[in-house]
Amino acid sequence: MKCHSELEKISRQNAVLYNVELESEGVRTEIDAIVITNNCIFIIEIKNSKKDIFIDANGDFFRTGNCLHRDCNIAQKMDDREKLLRKALERTGIETLKIFKILAFTNPNIEVVCKYHYLKICTCSYLPCFIDNFKSRQWYSYEDICTMMVAINEAKCPQEYRMSINMDEFKRDFAVLLVKLETAENAENEPEAIIEEEITPNVKNDRTIKVNKKKPIIYRHGRKVIAAALGITFMNAARIGAKIALDKFLK
Repeated sequence: MKCHSELEKISRQNAVLYNVELESEGVRTEIDAIVITNNCIFIIEIKNSKKDIFIDANGDFFRTGNCLHRDCNIAQKMDDREKLLRKALERTGIETLKIFKILAFTNPNIEVVCKYHYLKICTCSYLPCFIDNFKSRQWYSYEDICTMMVAINEAKCPQEYRMSINMDEFKRDFAVLLVKLETAENAENEPEAIIEEEITPNVKNDRTIKVNKKKPIIYRHGRKVIAAALGITFMNAARIGAKIALDKFLK
């Protein structure tokens, strides 16, 4: 990601953590980047947008165009991230935690209007300059920075986001579909049965005439139907996975 390479340009002593997932009391969030320097801890949210952005005084985040499209309340999201980060850093014993929140955009060609005063807005390319020149009365030693890094890593969620579908049920349904597909295929490959039918003798010839008829195959189209159902099942699972990935990206 572009912002990752920009953060490597910070000249002052620092430590950086990416994609940190934290959870407490039923609230779970992901922080795109945490930068710890000698005088501040920065929470950085990275946004990639092709549209102009408007953030109102309440912290509601809108993508603009022909109309305003509300994305989320970015103020609440950033407050949740700060709260969970402070909780993770409680174990360090450091009494004063100076935390500053930044919303950084990868696209420098969009216009961003922000009426919410508790959030710094900038482009990713400006991040190194802003962090290097940030002024604060707080001071963290190298040992403090290392201690905070350890505490955050220990507090990170050990598992990924759970999918909104029951995978055990999905596996069972998948197995049932495979069995039905195999049954339908075997039935289709069986030779067609020959049925002998007797015809009543006519007046001119008293011989019994036997006529051969082919028995219809019930599962003639079963294979195609089951294959279609199997395809729909995979499409639904893929759609759910894509939605989860998109939701995480847009947070």
